[in-house]
Amino acid sequence: MAGRFFLSDCGKQVPAFVTLFLLSLFGLGLRRRRERATD
Repeated sequence: MAGRFFLSDCGKQVPAFVTLFLLSLFGLGLRRRRERATD
């Protein structure tokens, strides 16, 4: 029972973590591109 609850909890948290990670990478890419454009 505890294992099943843990797995379902991970299933909810992992996608959110992945989206945050991708968004941060995307933001860094935009920032670098903007710096190159101004330079």
